[in-house]
Amino acid sequence: MAQEYFEKTFQENKPEYEIEIENKKNLLETISQVTKSKSQAKRFILQNAVDVNEKTQNNPQLNTVTGDKIKIGQKIFVKVS
Repeated sequence: MAQEYFEKTFQENKPEYEIEIENKKNLLETISQVTKSKSQAKRFILQNAVDVNEKTQNNPQLNTVTGDKIKIGQKIFVKVS
């Protein structure tokens, strides 16, 4: 299972968005649910390390909607529910 996940996500570059997080009012609030703190979430955003639907975002106030697929850094893949 772990090997399959690794191969699909990193070798084939086809990540699975298995983790679902609740939609909050903006990108910062939404991704802070899976980061250690809001400060860390903001750093990810300002360092262009957050992709929403495969487009890099650097605006913490960006509105998120249900169904958005968010990549945080190189290893965190979440889907907004």
